[in-house]
Amino acid sequence: SVPLPDIYTVTATVNARSIGLKEGFEQLSDIACDKDGNLYMLSNDSRLFLVDGNYKLIREITVTNESGEVVDYAGAKGIYLSQRDSLIYIADTSNGRVIATDYNGRIVRSLEAPDSSVIPDDFQFIPFAMSMDSKGVLYVLSDGAYYGALMFDKSDSFIGFYGANTVSASPLTLLANLW
Repeated sequence: SVPLPDIYTVTATVNARSIGLKEGFEQLSDIACDKDGNLYMLSNDSRLFLVDGNYKLIREITVTNESGEVVDYAGAKGIYLSQRDSLIYIADTSNGRVIATDYNGRIVRSLEAPDSSVIPDDFQFIPFAMSMDSKGVLYVLSDGAYYGALMFDKSDSFIGFYGANTVSASPLTLLANLW
């Protein structure tokens, strides 16, 4: 047997005080990095921090609605930075929605549980992660959804599931499984 070389080496540790925050935050939910090396740190207590590549706080981004009121997204679990439409997507898990803000924190889009005949009546929309393809289709993972990732087009319309498994069973297969 041969020892495995180190996969990574810790070069720095970062905490709330070291990035420049006077008060801490409850818990980080997710981190995303932009093309310039800046980090967007999502805290589950409704806070979003922009930190530079040297781990110094640039600013805290306050998320607001169209009328300028601060929006609560406590319990959010995921963040995605879209270079395609220059928006920050936040999986507002506890409130059952995905909010998209500009880089100043103003909400410009909001996605909630879609109304579709392919979605069961008891479906609960609990988003926790997102991604976008080159055509602008947003893929949203929802906790407890076994149908695949929910897909939304550029106009926020639900267009189906991605990666849903289809299972076909013959009467003979069902009988064999029961046996």
